[in-house]
Amino acid sequence: MLYKTKYFKFSLFLSPKEVLISFIILLVSGLSTSQLYELHNTSLITSSKNVYFQADLGRTYSAMSSRVSEAHYRAKVHPLLPIQTHSPVFLLKKLGFSTFTAVKIVVCTIASIWGLCLYGMFRLIGNSRFHAILLTILGLSSASAMFWLSVPESYALGSLNIIIALCFAALANCKPISNTGYILLNIITLSTTITNWMSGVAATFAGRSTRETIKLCLISLALVTILWGVQKHFFYHTVFFLGDSEEASYMFAPSLARVAALVSTFFFHAVISPAINIIDHNIDGWPLISFQSSMPASSNLIEMAGSLLWICTLTISAIGFFKLKAQLPLRITLGLTILGQLFLHLLYGEEIFLYSLHFLPLLLALVSIGLNTKNSKLIVGFITLLIPILFISNLQKFESISEIAIPPAQEVKNQM
Repeated sequence: MLYKTKYFKFSLFLSPKEVLISFIILLVSGLSTSQLYELHNTSLITSSKNVYFQADLGRTYSAMSSRVSEAHYRAKVHPLLPIQTHSPVFLLKKLGFSTFTAVKIVVCTIASIWGLCLYGMFRLIGNSRFHAILLTILGLSSASAMFWLSVPESYALGSLNIIIALCFAALANCKPISNTGYILLNIITLSTTITNWMSGVAATFAGRSTRETIKLCLISLALVTILWGVQKHFFYHTVFFLGDSEEASYMFAPSLARVAALVSTFFFHAVISPAINIIDHNIDGWPLISFQSSMPASSNLIEMAGSLLWICTLTISAIGFFKLKAQLPLRITLGLTILGQLFLHLLYGEEIFLYSLHFLPLLLALVSIGLNTKNSKLIVGFITLLIPILFISNLQKFESISEIAIPPAQEVKNQM
């Protein structure tokens, strides 16, 4: 049989082995992110704009550190992000931590939760402990995890929401999900990034009829609107998340160059980083870093080997996904979300790597399903060879970018 069912009781999550593994994953995810965070120039974190793959790190840092920051206007695309990110920073500052340290702690905590939930997703899909640990290490070694878990941005939480949606879908294979559960899922997936709501809607559609899906999504939308209204009382500069036209300026025609960039970023760059490009300098003289025009394996032979191992892993897993007869809710959720993300970023986003942490859980879930097929030993072999390549290659790129992404005055000083 192509697929072996490996469902297990939730009591297994509380077994001594699972508790120990979970603690180690939390620790490794948080500490490794802390080390990467420290490699960034302080000014990149606190005040840069569009330098780091078009990310507005300075704006996000401002929103996390100040309740009255005008940066909270981005709630129009991140409905409940101010509550999620400013509140813990506020509490840490009350405990005596500096603003910079408080933001760092929150960023590292989110990374820890991300790593733990990733491991939990693999276990819910049906992977053994060994396979789940291997995939979690693969995820943490990926380019998108290294680059986006280590900075103050919305993408870690947005990625976490997609992981939660896939967990719900995997759980629906062995246990009925209540309407309340689906409403909660849709609130979660809508709360951080509007477009990631597609994962919650897909998971609901996979477990309910079309009519029920519409009803549950409308209820969720109403509840998020109410929560946004409460949030507005505390964060004055938040803007309502429906009806704004600013995002139209980030829409692009689906040219051949755009398609090539999307395929490269979605299927390759999210996992293994390509050659670094400096496309321009902003008005303050900062170099603008990009992967957009880089082709996969564009730096050296090691990256070429890594890209080949990865595409073989992904291809074998995809074949298993299409041959699989079981786990229908998960496969529907995963398939619809992959198609949704591809279609979205065919049209939206100047630097597609900016959103790569949203793609990563989808690709890893696909490989997770592949590990439950007769080709699992082959996939494990590929992953085992791939992990050190990813870690070394992505860390080198990360360190190089940390040296490049520094204020112009500091750059001149370093050259003296």
